[in-house]
Amino acid sequence: MGFLNPLFLAAAAVVAVPLILHLFHRHELRRVPFPALRYLLRATRDHARTIRIRQLLLLLVRVAICLLLVLAGSRLFWRGAGGTHQPTALVIILDNSLSSGLVQGEQRVLDRLKALALETLDEAGPEDRIWVMRAGEPWDVAVPGSPVQARARVLETQVSSGRGDLGGAIERAGALVSAAPLDESEIQVLSDLQATAFPGDAPVALPADTRLLVYHAPSSPEDNRYLREVLVGGGLAPMTNERSQVSIAVGSAGEGADTLAVRLVVGGRTVGATTITAGSEALLNVGPFAGGVVSGYAEIDPDALRGDDRRFFSVSVRPPVGVSLRGDGGFFLEQAIEVLARAGRVQRTADAATQVVLSVGGEGLDGRPGGSAAVVVPPSDGAMLPALNRQLLLAEIPWRYESETGAGEIGVADSRLPVALDEVRIRHRYRLVANGEEAAGLVQATLDSGEPWIVTGTAPGGPYLLLGSPVDAEATSLAVSAPMLPLVEWMVSRWPFQSDGRSFAVGDVLPVPAGVDAVADAAGARTPAGPGAQVVARAPGLYRLLAGDSLVQQVAVNPPAAESILEPIAEGALDGLLGDDYDRADASSWRRAVFASRQGTEVWRWLLVAALALLLLESRVAATGRRARSSSHAAMPGSRGPSASGPLPRAG
Repeated sequence: MGFLNPLFLAAAAVVAVPLILHLFHRHELRRVPFPALRYLLRATRDHARTIRIRQLLLLLVRVAICLLLVLAGSRLFWRGAGGTHQPTALVIILDNSLSSGLVQGEQRVLDRLKALALETLDEAGPEDRIWVMRAGEPWDVAVPGSPVQARARVLETQVSSGRGDLGGAIERAGALVSAAPLDESEIQVLSDLQATAFPGDAPVALPADTRLLVYHAPSSPEDNRYLREVLVGGGLAPMTNERSQVSIAVGSAGEGADTLAVRLVVGGRTVGATTITAGSEALLNVGPFAGGVVSGYAEIDPDALRGDDRRFFSVSVRPPVGVSLRGDGGFFLEQAIEVLARAGRVQRTADAATQVVLSVGGEGLDGRPGGSAAVVVPPSDGAMLPALNRQLLLAEIPWRYESETGAGEIGVADSRLPVALDEVRIRHRYRLVANGEEAAGLVQATLDSGEPWIVTGTAPGGPYLLLGSPVDAEATSLAVSAPMLPLVEWMVSRWPFQSDGRSFAVGDVLPVPAGVDAVADAAGARTPAGPGAQVVARAPGLYRLLAGDSLVQQVAVNPPAAESILEPIAEGALDGLLGDDYDRADASSWRRAVFASRQGTEVWRWLLVAALALLLLESRVAATGRRARSSSHAAMPGSRGPSASGPLPRAG
């Protein structure tokens, strides 16, 4: 038991009022010697006893009323679960990532999480400072508010197509509550605890005095079928007036190998359909296309998680690109360009008409046409690196080559390329080193050592691509393997066209080329954009990069594949990330578990009800006393006795 307003207990001095009234409101009987009325003495004594009892009862009732009002004003509470808590800085992490759209029974996961968030807000007080952080929208800014404002934010939260990073969200929440000027702080995580929502294995850092409460969702593994990839032309843009193929891969999370129907829609028209077994790939023929940009989507029949059943693509239809080979390319590179030229995939051109300069050892970089792309292949002789680095510096390409001291074969660990390089082994390579931390560039492929192997970027003279190894049989198995031709074609053909077919994920920052002043999302809403603009893709679909009303580039944005893997994180792994001090609660105990600073249930309402009941009792007792006195005076009009000087009645 305790008091939230203990100073109000000083008002208990008011109980002196009924005591004083009782002491000064005593009835004194006048004694009149009247022997003939002695038989009335007994009745008088009985009546006086009744009056004293009634007065004592009224005294006790009035003192109790005063005490009950004082206790109510001092906000008496009983310690235990429920009730009042200290003002708290609270962050509700509401996981509205793609996986929260999973329908279980007749309810989405997000609807269940929102109901629990509303239970928390039912227990919140006006002095609490509350943030509602949407884990599936990392671009969203959470601002503090009252319980009413937080309730409105929870109700308007919808399923996002983005990926949730719960570890990062918890750390951001810890920074918010640490900066709040309140003694108590609490973070509540409402999520399905999907394993892929914890991308790292480093422990989550939290302030020392902050309580972490995690919702313990019922374990119910769900099967899910989703579109994993849609690849046009094997990752290479289709040629003008030639047919191409679209590879559609369907992923499967869970047991079973269902047969699904898959449809391909191009330009708003269904151009192909087939059946496919979950976990496999299907090929559909499309085209030919006259030119421009080809865009559309593939889809499968919807299941319990509908957000990953459609995948968009956008590629440019291209004529043969003009390529100029500078320097000694060696046998394999020369033959690759010749084969592609005979097949009509590239066109060998003179210097003035060159769109792509394929430079070996830096040859021709200083005299390439303005705006043309440069593809740089290092020489086999390491003694030529200083000359190559000098040419890169003159061309304002912010990278340099350095000799690699390591020996032995190495593979390609990570690749953003549309060409599979898993089987390629590299025996001779150079290190690609950026000139300063602000060097612009994108690492397209890395080696097992973590070093970049293919780097792309844009310099003042035009776009560039740097390869980390010579193209010969002694340096790499690439020269005598199947990926050789597709890789060379990709390196020289991706630059002059508006889209290379690469898909972005929801939450990625879209590249904004020079000249673009606006980005139109899938719904048609335009976002102003300029040099250095950070435009985040917030929904799947086709995004148009515009210069005025002219289309500069079109890119496809799709849901992150990790959100389709619905397996929850193991309890041991969660303990390793969050430590041993966090609390867990299921749906049945959530309301009782929120707000660790809870002191107990206030009872002022019941005290006021009791005081009101005693007031009614006091009124009833007081009214009964008044009626009794009136009756006694009416029955004995001469109770004061006859005058002492009057005649006495005669006996008998």
